[in-house]
Amino acid sequence: MTTDDRYDKGVCVLYRLSIRGDFPVEEQPIAIKAGPELFTFSCSDCYIVSGCPLEPEILVNQTCEKVIEDNKATLNYSIDVTNPGEINLPDVQFEDQITYDAANITVGNVETDPSLSVDTSNSGIINISGDLGSLDSGELTTVIIKVPINSIEAPGI
Repeated sequence: MTTDDRYDKGVCVLYRLSIRGDFPVEEQPIAIKAGPELFTFSCSDCYIVSGCPLEPEILVNQTCEKVIEDNKATLNYSIDVTNPGEINLPDVQFEDQITYDAANITVGNVETDPSLSVDTSNSGIINISGDLGSLDSGELTTVIIKVPINSIEAPGI
């Protein structure tokens, strides 16, 4: 506690607040201002107070594999979504955009697992979005996207 030296001795102010939410608990030592000195006592007699809320974390790792089977190409995307943080994430939203050369490539029906919204209304752009639900601390979920290539107009594309 600091008072900007407005008082020399014997002033102590304690504020108690009620905060709703999921806050971690921290300890705050007892301190007394006596003249210009601030005495802080060891934490054997600490106040239990709400600390700063933990920051959510999310880690995304995407890979793409080209598979050619029965003379047809498919792009298989695998997106690992991980929560490495210390708090649960209740509402994880997924959004991805895949672009391609629409003048030279025709794609088929895009499949996703889990089932997500696929928008191919803009030429050369595949927008994928949806709700992944909750992601607990340390949990991993994988999104699979399969993009079949129906035709290629020019070699080397």
